[in-house]
Amino acid sequence: MWSTASPEDATISFAKAARRSKSESESPFEVSDLTAALSQIQGHAGDDLYFEFKVPADPGLFASDTRTSAADVEAIKMLVESIDLLLEWKWAESISLGKQILSKTDTESIRDEALNVMAAGLALSGDIEAGIAALKKAAEGEWNLALQQNLGILALKVDPELAANQSTYWLDAADSAEDRESAIFFVLKMWSSWEDDAGFELPVRIRDSFRTAIQRELSLSTFSMLGLFLARNDSEWLQDSSNWDSSPNFGTEVADMVIVRAEGMEEFIDYLAEHAASTDSEIVRARSNFISQLIDAMMGEESAIGAVSYAITLVERGLPCDSMNNAMLRALAVREICLYLRENDGEPKDAFLDWLVEVQRFNESLTDKDLREFLDEILSKASTLFILGYVGAREREFAQFIDPLSTVYSMSQRWSTKRRLNKSQARELAKDMLGWSNQVKGVLDKMRRLPVTDQIVTGFVVDFSGRREGVTRMASEILSSL
Repeated sequence: MWSTASPEDATISFAKAARRSKSESESPFEVSDLTAALSQIQGHAGDDLYFEFKVPADPGLFASDTRTSAADVEAIKMLVESIDLLLEWKWAESISLGKQILSKTDTESIRDEALNVMAAGLALSGDIEAGIAALKKAAEGEWNLALQQNLGILALKVDPELAANQSTYWLDAADSAEDRESAIFFVLKMWSSWEDDAGFELPVRIRDSFRTAIQRELSLSTFSMLGLFLARNDSEWLQDSSNWDSSPNFGTEVADMVIVRAEGMEEFIDYLAEHAASTDSEIVRARSNFISQLIDAMMGEESAIGAVSYAITLVERGLPCDSMNNAMLRALAVREICLYLRENDGEPKDAFLDWLVEVQRFNESLTDKDLREFLDEILSKASTLFILGYVGAREREFAQFIDPLSTVYSMSQRWSTKRRLNKSQARELAKDMLGWSNQVKGVLDKMRRLPVTDQIVTGFVVDFSGRREGVTRMASEILSSL
């Protein structure tokens, strides 16, 4: 979608992109890629600033009704078409149209935007170097922070030195408090995206700038982001509160969260868990960003059982199932748990079924059909794995007690054999079996609410339900006859 679109529109764009991905034989994106993007957008839906490659870089270009020439009017129409082609993943066509725009007009703002769209198409096509070259040319003239940001984003992929120069340029070029805060935000987001690399080391110049910045007056949002970044990458300095206690934000709840993060990851998770139901905007944002990271990990192909432990802590401490991300966190965590237990001869706890029911309840509240179908797919996979694990374990229990129960039942129904029964033990066995049956029935009733489409699995449940009913009947008749 256009970068000027509302974050709320992301779910609609996701649904369209997901359908396109499934229909194209050689789609450049998997649904998991699109899901990760949706999760990231929803994770910062309340943020004032965004750090994605912006298309368009100059939204005002499309809002103006005054054009100096007919050629520029035509160039703008072509520019809109080139963006639409880009968003339809027709990158070669978008790049080709961009070149035509460059030959049609000398207006710098239009040419810069055409180069920006071309850079996006080139990068998505795999030629990041050519994309950087296009953006360098676009950024030569009139200052445009979005173009500078886009250049930094691409540079991070292939040229960390250029990325460092770009980020310090943003800081140096800011000539107002508002621009300086925006520059801090963009530099933070740039290096936050790089820090997961094993060889990451924050450039000293940027680190020193950040140390100075956190002591000054900042909005709570920027202070929170900067503080958490330094907590991850300059924790020893940050833990000495005398280094930054001059900050106007020192002593706030957000500052406490920053200090906890500097102490370590486990301490930070405990803090987020303790504040799982908090509505404080910065704690909610930190929690949302962390949940997005967990979802991203669990959507991958590798096992993410470590992420699951964090998810369990958050949910058990009160994280509500009131958003797409919070619902996905539950469903994906159950899926990961069931996969892990299947490989290690275990079974999921009944409590995880309640998580799935919560997700189903949330999904039923969604109005967008495509989004419901997407969450249905995730929920169905998690539900299928849970059902197989649960029913499989109950089948094993059934196999252990069905022979003794059948024997007692048979003996209890004939006068000649009833006398030989230890009636006290027989009644205890029957009561235990009724308790087991009632507990299983409660779980099976919840399972029936889940969107499982595999007919083999649903048949598996139906067959087992029949055996459970048989146990109930035998146990009840044992009690009535004794």
